[in-house]
Parts: sequence; structure tokens; C-alpha cells
Amino acid sequence: DAFIICCYEDTGLDFLRTLTSKNVIGVGESAFHIANLISKNFSVITSLSRTNEAIKNNLIKYGFYNKCLSINSFEVPVLDFETMSNSNLLKLKNEIERTKIEDKAETIVICGLGMNKLSKKLQLEFNLPIIDGISTSITLTETLIKMGLKINKLGLGSNNRYMGNLSE
Repeated sequence: DAFIICCYEDTGLDFLRTLTSKNVIGVGESAFHIANLISKNFSVITSLSRTNEAIKNNLIKYGFYNKCLSINSFEVPVLDFETMSNSNLLKLKNEIERTKIEDKAETIVICGLGMNKLSKKLQLEFNLPIIDGISTSITLTETLIKMGLKINKLGLGSNNRYMGNLSE
């Protein structure tokens, strides 16, 4: 019924929307939209700093860059989230605390595909909305399906279809 791009950089999101009439939601995109809905400002915490530039560019594209106070990272590879060690969890918590104090962010978006299990616990611990993109993208996708809404193909460049070996 829909596609969710499970990468906070929303890699391939626009291209995939040109290929299908089904809804295509990015975890980064959905998290930023929800943060925008519930707060005047937010900060983003990523797992690795190498993603920060792509996330910044997406925030600009989505129109949320002026609401984002900072993009920080705690330098833990995504694959380490499955078995989040105490030292890695402490790195994340320290970054949340630092961001909360220094930015005075009303909401924090945490980027990392293993974060959905932690976001509710962290939200309670820090008394601050902490958003993960997995939960938001699933919920937004379900809502679009229930409402019968689909991608509007106008302006998506449907003439730009991929014509290579894998076009089928």
C-alpha cells in the first residue's frame, strides 16, 4: 500500500515518488513534520556526523531549517543500536542533555533506526518530546491510507522515468 524509506537522509525519496502512485514517506521527513507540528523549534541528533549535511539539505528542502536549532551527532554506528551498550546509551543521553540545555530545544528528533525502542523511555527521562522517524512514518503512512490520500503526480516530473536495465 505504501513505501517507507528507512534512512534519515531520505535517500531516493523524490525519485521513488516519480515511479509510483503509492505513498512514499521518509523517516527523516516524517519526524521533522511531527516536530514542526508540536513545537516552535527542535534539534536533531544523528548517530553519525557524516549524515548531518544531507539532513541539513533536507530540512532546507522541507522548509524546516529555520526551526531547527542544531544538528548534532553522538558517533555511534546504526548497527550498534540493536545491542545498545551502556556506554553508547550514555553517549546518546549526554548528547540529549547537552542539546536540551544549550539549544533550549522544545523537541529533539533522534536519527537512527534502532531509536524507536528508546524514544519513549528517553522522553520520560528528559521530560521533553523525543521523536523517532520510524514511529512517525508508520503513523503518517497509516493515516494517509485511512484517508484515501495518495501522491499527487502533478509537478513530480513523471516524464523523468528511469529507463535503464532495472526499469521494470
